[in-house]
Amino acid sequence: MVIREKQEDKTVIRLSPNRSASWRQTKYFLLFFAAVSLSIAFYWVSQGAWMVLPFAGLEIALLSVMMYRVSWLTYRQQIITIGNEIIHMEMGVHYPSQSWDIPKQGAVLTVAKPATPSGTVRLIIKQAGYSSEIGHFLNQTDKQLAEAAFCEAGIQIYRETGWPEETYV
Repeated sequence: MVIREKQEDKTVIRLSPNRSASWRQTKYFLLFFAAVSLSIAFYWVSQGAWMVLPFAGLEIALLSVMMYRVSWLTYRQQIITIGNEIIHMEMGVHYPSQSWDIPKQGAVLTVAKPATPSGTVRLIIKQAGYSSEIGHFLNQTDKQLAEAAFCEAGIQIYRETGWPEETYV
């Protein structure tokens, strides 16, 4: 998801992954899945197949860990503030865990070709020996929106050559 806010003398671009379910919805899904799985497991325990119960618990535990990890990663974000002279970048989950500044003058947003034919382009901000990929978690449409937001904020865009234009439509 790309959110662009224009303030007095700066532009704030907020990049975050698309989130299909909130943490609350994920917990409801896990509770439903656990109820169904444990119901089946307890049926088999009542029939004498008690070895089913540890595997049902392991299944629920592994699914819970994976769902938590995926849900947690959907809350990461990058906030790029483009001022008249400085580009301030922050990234983290729920709060900024990393931040850095680079001068705006000479900064370029490079649109790099995908590593694979089915991949998405990479957005890399470069300035005098510094380079950082931004929005690696965005889908193709959101990367196009992010590119447009950077262009509107006055950042020069450079597209790598050597790849067909129709791959970035």
